Amino acid sequence: MDSLIAEQELILHVFAHADDRKPADVAEIGALWTRFADELGLTEPVPLLGLPMNPDRLTGFGVGTAVLAARQRPDTHVQAVLRGMHDALNLSVLAALPGASWQQLDAMVKGVLGEMSQAFIGVAWLYQGKDEHIDAGVRSFEELGSEGGRVRRGCELEPGIVLWEFSGREDTRAERRFVVLAPPDRDDEQSDWTWSNGRADMPELARYLLHMAKVRYQLRVHARLPEAGMLCRTIDDAVAQRDQAALSTSRFRIARHVTNLKTMRHTVEIALSNAVAALKRVADLPQDGPIGDDLALGTYFRQRLDDDIRYLETSAEGARLMTESLGPALVRSHEPTFGIVTAMPEECAAARFLLDDWKRVNVPGDRANYFVGTMPSTVPDQPHVVVITLLGETANNAAADGCANLIRSFGTVNCVLMSGIAAGVPKVTDPAKHVRLGDIVVASWGIVDYDHVVDAPDNVSLRQPHPRPSPLLKHAVNALQTDEHMERCPWETHIDAIVRAHPSFARPADSTDVVYTDESDDQATTPHPDPVLSGHRPGRPKVHYGRIGSADRSLRDLRKRDAIAAEHNLRAFEMEGTGIGKASFANGLEWYVVRGISDYGDRRHGHLWRNYAAAVAASYVRALLGECPPLDVRGGRIRA
Repeated sequence: MDSLIAEQELILHVFAHADDRKPADVAEIGALWTRFADELGLTEPVPLLGLPMNPDRLTGFGVGTAVLAARQRPDTHVQAVLRGMHDALNLSVLAALPGASWQQLDAMVKGVLGEMSQAFIGVAWLYQGKDEHIDAGVRSFEELGSEGGRVRRGCELEPGIVLWEFSGREDTRAERRFVVLAPPDRDDEQSDWTWSNGRADMPELARYLLHMAKVRYQLRVHARLPEAGMLCRTIDDAVAQRDQAALSTSRFRIARHVTNLKTMRHTVEIALSNAVAALKRVADLPQDGPIGDDLALGTYFRQRLDDDIRYLETSAEGARLMTESLGPALVRSHEPTFGIVTAMPEECAAARFLLDDWKRVNVPGDRANYFVGTMPSTVPDQPHVVVITLLGETANNAAADGCANLIRSFGTVNCVLMSGIAAGVPKVTDPAKHVRLGDIVVASWGIVDYDHVVDAPDNVSLRQPHPRPSPLLKHAVNALQTDEHMERCPWETHIDAIVRAHPSFARPADSTDVVYTDESDDQATTPHPDPVLSGHRPGRPKVHYGRIGSADRSLRDLRKRDAIAAEHNLRAFEMEGTGIGKASFANGLEWYVVRGISDYGDRRHGHLWRNYAAAVAASYVRALLGECPPLDVRGGRIRA
């Protein structure tokens, strides 16, 4: 069957995000480029193109196509090109081994690519060949038996050059396979569409497939979002119960969902427009075949988003009218439902900067000073009432005592948070886990009480597990992580507000952020990894999620820091989290810990980064509470 088609060649186009906010995805494409070069023997530059063999960047492209790198085998039968276009990367491979069949080329390239990665927007396989008889091409292609798919109707890219798709039927499919056939004397025209017109620019069919991959990617994102009908039913339930607080919460959720859908609608509109523009050489856009199917799918999806948006906006307007008809909201209690504990004056100051309408409160029988005010919740007109306290000294015993006093003096509090500074664990050999000064570490995996151990002759083990952190705030952290993927970082707005009003809390110069590798040698330093790989943006903190170590031990030894961190998989070290967690748990409350990184836990510990570290931690706490619905007093019953 293979002999039916002459000059069987395989072209692979991989499409991925070129987004410096997704450093792991970008790094994966860089690693894939290296893997193709190594495993396919691409050791030579491509003549006449004048391109480097390795890219000098993987983000930051303009509107046009940036050709980043090109390689080939010495025999020129296998080539690879890496391109960037605005917000996307395109890694392309051509395998044209004389006498090799599509099946053999598929196995060779698939062996390097591996399984479909979440880092990819989409993958397109183009099996191209030369033949005057189109039916022969279809029969030969069916031999691949790919994906359990079937050959669909074809369409012409131009007279004599025909395209079929051979894929599954799922609208959300990320991996697509096509056969492209042309007569033997139309090699140049076929190559213009699929691989190259003599330049390294992205070929027209690849551009088209990139934009349609973006549409299908948005379909996959949309499938993970809450259904519009489910959101509207929350309003119906609130109306039935005449619950004004639930109505307000539902209106907020719908408004945020509508914003997301409108952003998605705009993205789909642009992608469809660009896909059509890529086919400018097609005289009449096909109404059938893979192109007709694609454009019909894009039109349907765009209409579906329009319908969801209208449906949700109508429901939200009804909720607004119902809210007004129910009359003024009941006056919420002015008793706190969240407590924030700080251990140092700069930590307390940073938290108070972000507390609205605060006042100082002293409670009879309690020597501590408290500051009571509000922070936003998910319901605009129902902020959380928050109480902040400053411990008399650092360490876990003091934290447990201060937490117990706060709980006793403010019996309405449901959840206690620790906001302050910590020592970070740098990891230059693993950029994704590299913690830098000024970063934020969230104890989403909990606190490790690493000095509370059983010291037996043959081993040392932790004496008991630490209570788990607040499920409510874990959900709120997940919401902030989702926002971060959508390029919304509300804590950065709060950081900027603190710095504008209080310049002493500004971020120190990056030149002061130095990682040492030896305690005794001040010249033994190591550079930070490439910010693109570690996910650090200039002048902004990266948020890390994981475990924080807590003990009555102020670390000043990098070797001990690294050993303990490796044993327990820690991102930071501090001295109050154990006391906060255990005191809260013992009193039936939820708890959470957020830390800003002020030093690296070595002997070069200093105060330069303390103010900024305190500010970033407090800013994240305010953003975190902004993702929590209003709570009734003690008991944690969510109003919505």
